[in-house]
Amino acid sequence: MNGPRPTCTRTEQAVGWALHALEPDEEIVVERHVPTCADCSAAVRDTQAVMTQLATAVEQVDPPARLRAS
Repeated sequence: MNGPRPTCTRTEQAVGWALHALEPDEEIVVERHVPTCADCSAAVRDTQAVMTQLATAVEQVDPPARLRAS
């Protein structure tokens, strides 16, 4: 990410929110904040884009049967 640095102090929390990694009380606050903040909205979009790329970057294969048995 090369560009202007976000000015909002909640962008890290916005990333955590996009990753579903916040505590419930934090999640509520950030969920209300994100739609009102351009920095946090961009951070959420960027995080979701990266997660989508990671999810599709590697071929999905089934584990060997011996692993399932153990």
